Amino acid sequence: MKHILFLVAIGLGLFFSVTGRAEAQQWVLCTNCSTTAQFQTAAISKAPDRTGEFRFAVGNPNTGTMKHVIVFKTMPGEVPRGGSAPIPQKLTLGGLATDAVGFIANEDEAAVTIPEDPQLLAGLMGPTFGQTNAVVSSATPAEQQQFGAIVKLSKNSIMVSAPNSSGFSSLRGAQMEVVSPFLYSAMAAGANPAWQAAEIPSFWKGLFNALKSLHGKGPTACIVYRNGDSACYQLNIMDKNAARYITDSGKDANGQPIPQTGGIGGGGGGSGLNVQPNRPSTGYISWSRPSSSYLVCSYIGGKLHSCYIQPL
Repeated sequence: MKHILFLVAIGLGLFFSVTGRAEAQQWVLCTNCSTTAQFQTAAISKAPDRTGEFRFAVGNPNTGTMKHVIVFKTMPGEVPRGGSAPIPQKLTLGGLATDAVGFIANEDEAAVTIPEDPQLLAGLMGPTFGQTNAVVSSATPAEQQQFGAIVKLSKNSIMVSAPNSSGFSSLRGAQMEVVSPFLYSAMAAGANPAWQAAEIPSFWKGLFNALKSLHGKGPTACIVYRNGDSACYQLNIMDKNAARYITDSGKDANGQPIPQTGGIGGGGGGSGLNVQPNRPSTGYISWSRPSSSYLVCSYIGGKLHSCYIQPL
């Protein structure tokens, strides 16, 4: 029996139905969904126990696959969606006609039987109505790419060097009213360059929140300050001004810890950047994180001059 971990976050982005009505869409993360039936199962298990049409974006963060699923729940004897067939052959989503696949769960069934795994739905579904239809369509290439970029970002940390401007002199001299938006902008650009100077769409914020539930943390960003201090911060996808210092992540240019108060747990401590002075030669300092790139910076007169990314 396959076990699926489901996590749901409300995505406030709007998804238009065939009737033209706009409704909120929910995110469901399924860590081992691979077949159409499994994506259907993930959505149906999270549909409310009432009649209606419910829209889900279902994604597998391990494979980077994303699907759209619409669940229809109707009363006994009611014809779903006002049509003659319970499952449409084509469904228009956002103006694009897509192939639709689905199955029907009868009201007297304890669980829906899925060909790939007959027990997949056992214990996951509450009481059903007359019938439950699930329609699946593939995400667009752009959506698929965006999903993968956000998933990757949620597993790693953004690493940036401070700009030559006020508020970025050192860890203790950091002015969070400018540091926090700067880190948020860098994180947003890492997910999509178009978001660096624009608001992240609510639909994709819902994915960030779902991934936060999955990983137990939101996106993180590490910064090298002008004097060589470095520190990491937990970002809040809903508020660009709410970055929080991660306890024990602060280090000076020689890699020595910098005591700093007011931080939050970093998942085991020691979550700062690895500092390696004189790399690749005297006058250069590099910072890195496990499975990440090096940020190599040169200093003139003890001040940050320039930096470049060097892959591991």
